Amino acid sequence: MSGDVVWMPGGVRTEIHLDAERTGGVMCLLLDAPPAGWSLPAHRHLGESETIHVIEGQFAMEIAGERSVLRPGETIHVPAGVVHGGGNVGSQAGRRLVLFHPAGVGPVLGSGSGRFFVEENVALYPQGVGAPYALALSARSDVLQQFAGAPGQIALHGIDNVGGVPGTAASHGCMRLSTPDISWLAHRIGPGTPVTITN
Repeated sequence: MSGDVVWMPGGVRTEIHLDAERTGGVMCLLLDAPPAGWSLPAHRHLGESETIHVIEGQFAMEIAGERSVLRPGETIHVPAGVVHGGGNVGSQAGRRLVLFHPAGVGPVLGSGSGRFFVEENVALYPQGVGAPYALALSARSDVLQQFAGAPGQIALHGIDNVGGVPGTAASHGCMRLSTPDISWLAHRIGPGTPVTITN
């Protein structure tokens, strides 16, 4: 079965093979292909664990300060709430099977207004733009052409270090929320949570 295709930050082609709708919210299963040199900064998923199995390529991972390199056939598990990051340290695009548990990815219906899902729940550093949290969505901006090497991504995020009026669309389509509101959401939802955007 081929999955819906989305593009994650950094130009990562990602196939959604099992989503929340098909698993009753228990898990989601993704197959991605991070290009050589791709990396994801340190972040954490507050309520979801992540298991990564390398199919092709070589990936460095740092989990709770411990660094390792994964090669084809190797698997690593990131418990919920643990800070982690990593990247493709090989010379070619790699392929990984990624499982999030619980929750899963929902249907993908395009960009602009419509039905989307939370791709990632990111705890930002205190000095980060939009801190303290960002809920990155599968929605893509019609204004921002690129973000971190991928198509412009829309997020729900805080107003720390960026300002703005809570509850308004700003910064190329992102929705800014007060610190208490984004914190409340970030502690309760994760990848796969459905989000509906209306005009």
